[in-house]
Amino acid sequence: MYLRKENPFEVDYYSSVAIAILDEEKEMIGFHNIPIWKCERIFLGMSIQSNIFGSKKVGELVDESCYEIEEELKEQLKEYLE
Repeated sequence: MYLRKENPFEVDYYSSVAIAILDEEKEMIGFHNIPIWKCERIFLGMSIQSNIFGSKKVGELVDESCYEIEEELKEQLKEYLE
């Protein structure tokens, strides 16, 4: 679980693009979440919560390009519109 954070380099910061698909009655029929960035503390390759000596704070940007994210969103929307 990620808490609301302001600093993107703070441990547990998480950002994403989220899209909700609603039907004619405004009921949600679909939800899609695309992670963009997350920052976590790593020790021996594992995510940890405590600041242990030797651990590192690591920020990770999504591997996909803006174009790939856009195409993924278009594909999701197309599926719901069919």
